Amino acid sequence: PLESDNLPAQIQYGTISKSGLSLNALRTAMTGLVERQISSNSELCGNYHRVMAKLTDTVHSPESVTVLYCPDIDVEGASEAPVVHKDHIQIMESIVIHWTSQIKEVVNSNDSSADMETSGPLEEIEFWKGRPKDLLGLREQLSQPNVKKIVDVLQHSKSNYIGPFRLLTEQIVTKAAQANDNLKYLESIREQCTALHTVEAPKIATVLPELINRIRLIWSFSTFYQDNESMTSLLRKISNEIIQRFRAYIPVREI
Repeated sequence: PLESDNLPAQIQYGTISKSGLSLNALRTAMTGLVERQISSNSELCGNYHRVMAKLTDTVHSPESVTVLYCPDIDVEGASEAPVVHKDHIQIMESIVIHWTSQIKEVVNSNDSSADMETSGPLEEIEFWKGRPKDLLGLREQLSQPNVKKIVDVLQHSKSNYIGPFRLLTEQIVTKAAQANDNLKYLESIREQCTALHTVEAPKIATVLPELINRIRLIWSFSTFYQDNESMTSLLRKISNEIIQRFRAYIPVREI
């Protein structure tokens, strides 16, 4: 019977604000709905964790932040010799596969936008400004106890998925240093790129000489932008900005 003392334990409740249902509230509701079934059905358990991993991605996608979904899976024994059910090993492997996909996407991402036709140089600068934060945020998450527990268990069980995962995580520090280096050089053209975005279209020609000179220096001294493909991408974004400014300025229909 429900009484005032046992209400919090027996009833699930929460508040949905104007920003929508929070991930924690959703996780609590999901766990409560399928908790008993999860404990007795390994297939349902695996599907549940896959759904929660995808939901975690979806919730944080608008913030451009990579968050690793990491459930607290019970493990008996010490980390050096854990005792884990085979079904739990498979679930942990599916989680690590998902982590590997997430980290690979962040580590290998070297462009600010998939839409090369519209993105401009300011988007490129903001991309490299946020990238170190995302990479270092991943590194902090990897040091969390629950994450380390899953990695240690799979390491001990000699899982085939843990080797590629560890190799990938080792690249995070290097990529963060590269991102900081890129940002250092790109900040030197922020003023000119802002002017390119705001100045009247007929005056764009007055901005270009200094901007191109600075890009020439970036090409000479930056490690990343010495690559032809990366420099071409940056120049294409500047070209996009000029095209969009004149597309808005020239009355095509009148012509």
